[in-house]
Amino acid sequence: KGRILYGLATARETCRQHEKVLVVEGYFDLMALYSQGIRNVVAPLGTALTQHHIRLLRRLAPEAVVVFDGDEAGAKAGMRSLEFFLREKLPARILILPEGMDPDDFLAQEGRESFLQLLEEARPLMEVFLEQSLAHYDGSVEARLRVVRAVTPMLKLLDSRVGQEAYVRVLSQRLAVSEEVLDEELGWRSRFPP
Repeated sequence: KGRILYGLATARETCRQHEKVLVVEGYFDLMALYSQGIRNVVAPLGTALTQHHIRLLRRLAPEAVVVFDGDEAGAKAGMRSLEFFLREKLPARILILPEGMDPDDFLAQEGRESFLQLLEEARPLMEVFLEQSLAHYDGSVEARLRVVRAVTPMLKLLDSRVGQEAYVRVLSQRLAVSEEVLDEELGWRSRFPP
């Protein structure tokens, strides 16, 4: 299961044309999108996304959009996949549907054009991960450490110093910690000499 993506064969050409692959949670979601003419879509078979899945996605298109249900479980599933996307250097965005909706519900109630609009507004997975990591920050030293420990492994996996610096700047401002201290905490000074 961790090595198979439902819809891979039929999505291959459309993914290449659109330069984007959509990843949904299950095959019912895939069929809902497919029936609306959205064919650059795949789904894992009853399992969370694995690093092998991401390797397959990387062969399909230069970008992935994770489309998960509008509930806490869907958002958490999207966040868990971030490390794999970063390790495989596949840019990923996330589209979180409105609360309590899956793609089938959304398409039935709002229609194809509304879904395509949401798709255009999908945000970088790393950006959403950082926001969610900071969401419960209460100003305490313990919370500050918790955020840094959660975000550090992901920032280290970014392959762009520009991206790293941008996210460090956000962390610095939100946590009231200097960028220099964060750089040292993350060990980037030795990795990226001046």
